[in-house]
Amino acid sequence: MIKITGTHVHYFHVCLRKLWLFAKGIQMEHASETVQAGKLLGETAYSRC
Repeated sequence: MIKITGTHVHYFHVCLRKLWLFAKGIQMEHASETVQAGKLLGETAYSRC
């Protein structure tokens, strides 16, 4: 049985990718320089969800 929280509902309305990542327990590695560079690239090169 899947437990659905308010965060799941919020992410459903905000961004389906964010919901999928949250539901799978995937979190970014914030200390990595590679992740920070990818995040910057994602924010500047791709449109928002």
